[in-house]
Amino acid sequence: MTEEQIAGEFPDGVTQIGRWHDVPNGNGWIVVESENQEALTSWIMSWSGQCTFPTVTPVVDDDTGRKLVKAMHASQQG
Repeated sequence: MTEEQIAGEFPDGVTQIGRWHDVPNGNGWIVVESENQEALTSWIMSWSGQCTFPTVTPVVDDDTGRKLVKAMHASQQG
């Protein structure tokens, strides 16, 4: 990819945090940030002709994780 292609690769609402490559084995990993599931899915689908995404794992920061766990516990308590 050219620098111009890389710069314009991500749609609005999707930000690359980092990308790493295991060139000999043909594997790669990318971490992106997005609050827009549609934009993220669109970007993933744009790569479907060149590679597969066997795992897409959403993650959250500590504060959000704590809120989610507290809400889960509260809902289980009744």
